Amino acid sequence: MVRYALRIFRADLVSWVPAMLVTMVVTAMIGACTGQYAWIHGSAFIEAAAVAGIEPSEFSIALQTVNMLVSFLSVVSLTTIGSAVVARCRQTFSLWRLVGASPAQVRICMGALMAIAAGAGACAGALAGVPLAAAATPLVSALGSQGQAFAPPPFSPSLAAVFASFFFGVVICVLGAVVPAVRASRVTAVETLRAAPPRQLASKGRLRSAAGLIVLVVALVVMAAPYLDSSGWMDASVDFGGAPVYAAAINAAVVGGFIIAFAAYLLAPMLAHLVLRVARPLANKLGAQSMLAERAMEFRLDFSMGICSILGSALGLAGILIVTLRSAISILRAYGVEGEVNQVDTLVFVGVICFVALVTSLAVMALSARGAAHEQALFRSLGMAPTGVRFFQLDQAILFSLVACVVALLPMLAAFAGFEAYALLAFAHPVVAFPFDFLVGAFVAMALLLFAIMHGQVHGALMRSPTCELREQ
Repeated sequence: MVRYALRIFRADLVSWVPAMLVTMVVTAMIGACTGQYAWIHGSAFIEAAAVAGIEPSEFSIALQTVNMLVSFLSVVSLTTIGSAVVARCRQTFSLWRLVGASPAQVRICMGALMAIAAGAGACAGALAGVPLAAAATPLVSALGSQGQAFAPPPFSPSLAAVFASFFFGVVICVLGAVVPAVRASRVTAVETLRAAPPRQLASKGRLRSAAGLIVLVVALVVMAAPYLDSSGWMDASVDFGGAPVYAAAINAAVVGGFIIAFAAYLLAPMLAHLVLRVARPLANKLGAQSMLAERAMEFRLDFSMGICSILGSALGLAGILIVTLRSAISILRAYGVEGEVNQVDTLVFVGVICFVALVTSLAVMALSARGAAHEQALFRSLGMAPTGVRFFQLDQAILFSLVACVVALLPMLAAFAGFEAYALLAFAHPVVAFPFDFLVGAFVAMALLLFAIMHGQVHGALMRSPTCELREQ
């Protein structure tokens, strides 16, 4: 079966490049984290920290937020790629089932195909993680030393960290494809050629939505815990630039936002159904293209959620960082602390998150490029003009962006509510503002970028007769 998986992989290698690029980028980020972990736990680093009078645990604490961001982004991005690979090859394996292939053979080939694509990207990413970890040493030293004089030892690469990043990159991708592969191999040969109706796909998401609601409740408990402390939530203040900042409440707002970001990722299908239900009357009034875009997004829910989940989760993570940065500045100003606040690190994290989300979305769309070209050929054969196809794609991009913003709104509102509650109890009046400008700007940017990607997939096909595309299919 591995031989057939290699043939499928070589037959359309260009479509696999974005998926391998995503795996490479995410694995490089994992490699940077594992490399830094091995470095700060080495004997040379511990001795240098002891000479400077700094606890080695301070450096681990400083990396916790970064590791949390990378872990969440890695799981969301790589599992999305794994699911998209299975969806990409669904029609091929449907034909296999018709000619007599067993479910076990289909599962083995799907797993081999996923391992080949993930392994190619993870191998390059694991090697790229070494220089990335070395480049991050000044940042780690600055975060852990907190202004104290500290001379870190030279960065020494760890072979175990390289293998660990490669292992995690491949395993997470394969695990993301396990459930879709098992589900695709269990149906009968005739049913595999049919598209699953929206109700069937919605019923499969009930367990995911229930898990999302449970995670949401846990996050709310974490955020409320500092305020329910009988000893008084303001007793554990930390001097920060002359301001008595109550770290427990601040940390609860940030950590709670991250947990709710994961809950929003799990609740993405349910949120998408709600958004599409609200948007349906408006889409019906706007014309045939808008109505088709809304129906297509709901009917191909697996593909739609692959894009909306990663975009919404990444936008939610970036939004939490923006909310935290702006809220911290507002709270410090309310305490009377002046001076410039270093925003470079936060903006770099936001840029990395947005880049990974965009590349992952590009990979998901590239894996479905053949379906997009066939779809526009069918529309044009039924009388739709090329301009109508472009409006259809624009409406789809707007719907994708709208669902992603709704998914991102949950963690952003949670973090904002945590900081606002802190401000009300500390100053008796609100001092924090919600970053609507960031959310609106992200919506416009996502819609334009998604439309550009969608249009780029079918631009060549629009220049040809639809019969040419249908004949090729």
